[in-house]
Amino acid sequence: MTITGTIHEVNGGPALPGVGVQNTRTGDGAYSDADGRFLVYAEPGDSLRMFMLGYKDSIYPVQNETVLIHGTLAPDLSQLNMVEIVTHRSYRKLILGLLLFGIAITLAKWKST
Repeated sequence: MTITGTIHEVNGGPALPGVGVQNTRTGDGAYSDADGRFLVYAEPGDSLRMFMLGYKDSIYPVQNETVLIHGTLAPDLSQLNMVEIVTHRSYRKLILGLLLFGIAITLAKWKST
């Protein structure tokens, strides 16, 4: 049967576009549109998993009369490890700085002899 619904952030938050909605039995699914709406196929006894990066997954069981689900996702506030991003330009500056430092040391040694 066809299941439709909407997905919002918890506590009356905004509609969430791009949320994955997957039938856990079949693996089939869809993504919510710009207004948080989705349409998937499921049978009674199936479960729908709703997931999105930055949010905790939610599971909704499909009952005999289920045709409309209003799902919610809660932000996942877990701490991530620090990531350092080095751009090509800053890498070139580092190499140039090390090269100039090496030249300065060489010149200092040359002047001292």
